[in-house]
Parts: sequence; structure tokens; C-alpha cells
Amino acid sequence: MEESSLRKTALPVFHSFAMWRFIAALLIMTYHFMHYSENSEVWVRWFENMLPLLDMFFMMSGYLIYDRYREKLTDTGEFGSFLFKRLAKLYPLHMITTGFFVFVGLAWQLGFITSNAGVLRYDWTSLPSNILLLQAWGTLDTLTFNYVSWSLSAEWFCYLMMPLILFVALRSGIVGLLVVAAIFYMGTEYAISQDWPLGKTIADTKTWGAYRAFASFAIGAAVVQLVDMRIVLVRSHCWGWAVMGITIIAMFLSVNFYLIIAMMALALVLSAIAEHENPQGLAWMRPILPVLAVSFGIYLWHPVVETVMLSFIWRHYLGDIAPFAIEWFMLLAGVMSIAVALASHHFYEKPLGNWLVGHFERKTALKMQNKSA
Repeated sequence: MEESSLRKTALPVFHSFAMWRFIAALLIMTYHFMHYSENSEVWVRWFENMLPLLDMFFMMSGYLIYDRYREKLTDTGEFGSFLFKRLAKLYPLHMITTGFFVFVGLAWQLGFITSNAGVLRYDWTSLPSNILLLQAWGTLDTLTFNYVSWSLSAEWFCYLMMPLILFVALRSGIVGLLVVAAIFYMGTEYAISQDWPLGKTIADTKTWGAYRAFASFAIGAAVVQLVDMRIVLVRSHCWGWAVMGITIIAMFLSVNFYLIIAMMALALVLSAIAEHENPQGLAWMRPILPVLAVSFGIYLWHPVVETVMLSFIWRHYLGDIAPFAIEWFMLLAGVMSIAVALASHHFYEKPLGNWLVGHFERKTALKMQNKSA
């Protein structure tokens, strides 16, 4: 009984997932920074081999959300509470980073700063889609303001579609969830084939990325059921890491996208089973979990740091006088992105999110008391 309780306490951590998300966030940040490098064409092509890592984000999100809420979302009230709590966790970060780019857009509009991409980046007609988290649903032809927030829009779409995930999982299990994933993947592929403004490949789909993301999210839910079945029994966390490493190599070998997805799903299965069977196996990572936990913050904050440090300070002040290459300044920008993400999480996102959830729960409890009175 004690061992079972201990495992339940350790399960939500999922150490490997946290590390993989953190590494992926750093890689995406570096990819965007490398657009400023003198060898940008070479570096950008190199990093674009790893675009499917974005699908890993959504697969892990599908796993964690489904695993946590599959027995809790039993009625519309619980679903509404779930949506509010998820929004309270993510939206403050979205608003402050989007607000920064609204400020930059105003400065560009008024002529205080110059921007080669200003007309596209600060398209005011696209702002409502950004604020309402609709920018990855096909409402825009190009990404605007905080361009990386398309993934938050896609994540929000996945949360709204949770009733479908729960219904299919209950009725058809793993097969049903994989069919849902296949339908959404095929729909995205069809749209690409019709020259809709999605992207060159499914791994490059962003303005319509919600549908590709939901497919990966559904696979994450299917992985939960595979883990429940214990299709293999592993205690070593090395297996999951080995498969993930092989998956990264496969990306550079231009292996088929869907085989990459299957390999990432296998890595998640092996890692999650190891967490169940050997929850202390990665205990050495626990001191750094607070840093790993801000991977999404790094993802949303790094374009802000990029704009300030690379687009403004480097290009206007340091580029012509600095005795070192821009890559060294990128390293500083990367460290600054992590620091800003940590500060934002500690002093802004967490306190505001907790206040919003607490206010919501107090208001809900008051309503329940009034009804019962």
C-alpha cells in the first residue's frame, strides 16, 4: 500500500518528459535565433530536420492531460472547470508576451522603429485571432505578433476537443483514438495537397496547426492506454531515452514523418512504463525540475528576448563594434530567455494563475451554497 501511494505521488512528475520538453524548447529557441547567424541558411536547414519535435509536445500534453483528467471530466461543470484552470495557467503568459509585440507593433506603426517584416508581423486585423487563440485554426494566412503562440492556440483547441477524446477512448479504446489521429492527419495532408496556406509539409503546418496538433494529442491519449496495458515491462529509463535518441537521428535521415511519430510514441510508452515501475530511477533530476518546468515559458518568452537582444541591440548597436561573433551573443540571449521564463513563472504566471483559480473556486463554492440553501 505504501509503495502504491509513493508511485502515485511520483507519477505526475514524468522526469523524462520534463527533460525532453526542456531540450525541445531550447532547440526551437536556438533555431529561431540562428536566423540571425551569418550562416543562417545552413543552420536553419539543419534545425528544420527536427520540426517533428513540436508534435512531441502535443503527444506529451495529450498523455498528461488524458492521464490526469480521464476520470474527472464526468459532466459539463467539471469540463468548464477544467477549461478555466487550463486557461488560467497559460493565458497570463500569452497575454504578456502578445502585449509586448502589440507595443512593438505600435512603435513600428508610429515610425519609432523599423521592421522589414512589419506589414506582415503587425497586421492589426489578425490581433483578434491572436487574443482569442484562434491563430492556429486556419483563421490566418501567416503568423503574426508572437509567432510561436500558434502552438498555444493549437493546445487550446485540443483542450476544447477533450470530450471527443474521452468519448472515443471509452467506446473504442486505442484503435478509436488512433483512427481519430489518422483522420486529422489525413485532413491536414489533404489541405496541403490542395495548396491551402498551411505549409510545405505537415511538420511545417502552423496557421492550421491545431488539427495536426490534435492528431498528436490523440496519440498521446492512446499511449496512456498502452501504458495501462503494460505491453512491455521495463524498469530502466534508458530504453525510452535510447528510442528518443534514435528518433532524432531518424529525423536527420529524412525518415517518413509518420514513422517518426510512431517512434516518438514508443519512446513515450517506454518512458512512462519506467516511471510506473521505477519511479525513483530518475530521482537525481528532481533538483532541476523547477527549471525544466518552465520549458513552455522559454518557448513563449524567447521571441521577446530575440526582439530586444538580437533584432534591436545587436543589429543597431553591437553588430558593427562587437569583437565576437553573434553566436556568443545568442548564447547570452538564451540564458536571458531562461532567466526571464523563471522570473515570469515565479513572480507573475503562478501567482496570477493561482489567484484566478482560487477566485473561480470560491465563486463556484458560493453558487453551490446558494443553490443548496
